[in-house]
Amino acid sequence: MPSIDVILPTQQDRLACKCCGGDAPFFRSVDFDKSTEPLVNPSGVLVHYYRCARCSFIFTDAFDRFTHDDFLRLIYNDRYMTIDPDYVDKRPRDTAGSVAATFPRARDKAVLDYGGGNGRTAEYLRAAGFAHVDVYDPFVPGRAQLPKRTYDLVICVEVAEHVPDPHPLFADLAALIADRGLVCLTTLLQPPDPDLFSRWWWYAAPRNGHASLYSSQAMGICANRAGLRGGSLSSLVHVLFRTRLPDFAAHIKL
Repeated sequence: MPSIDVILPTQQDRLACKCCGGDAPFFRSVDFDKSTEPLVNPSGVLVHYYRCARCSFIFTDAFDRFTHDDFLRLIYNDRYMTIDPDYVDKRPRDTAGSVAATFPRARDKAVLDYGGGNGRTAEYLRAAGFAHVDVYDPFVPGRAQLPKRTYDLVICVEVAEHVPDPHPLFADLAALIADRGLVCLTTLLQPPDPDLFSRWWWYAAPRNGHASLYSSQAMGICANRAGLRGGSLSSLVHVLFRTRLPDFAAHIKL
């Protein structure tokens, strides 16, 4: 089984942007073991990020050659709970509470948790009165089959930054929502340039699997290519739909 430094590509001067196809010069390198938690034992293996001059999308090609087993061995392994401690319960509990508060009229709607991990968010949603909640996660046995139906509400929490190529994710989301459906997606947008350049952003965390870091422009490009429109409720929370908001989300101001 190859070691991590064999799988990772070498640094390039520039790459084509995975979002818009523009010129993306080399931006920063970080240690493979850098996570959103403090880095204690660096691996000594560097992961290289590139930033598009056109849409400001930041990405790495580090995971482009990863197989499904590579992700399970090197990212989503037994140590992942220490890398992302909120994964186990806090994020699912907070997510369910936020969804219930934001979409109280969706309790009788069909809901999909895309990238739902251990299924705790779905459990909390059901406890909050959401009767129809499914879970999809390609790295969790028993939940790895992409549904062949559509949903009124698809939540996609802290997933978009994990995908090596953003466009297949947005195409999935577009295919999974009904004509009057809604995607509620969370991923943290880049801060203003002075913050981004003065100190390397904490969200650039390869050990968490963070491969794609969005600007608002990049988010719009990905959504539009998938036939979706929408807007951001904050730097973290974004809603996408086909033509107009469904009735259960008509109160949202974009």
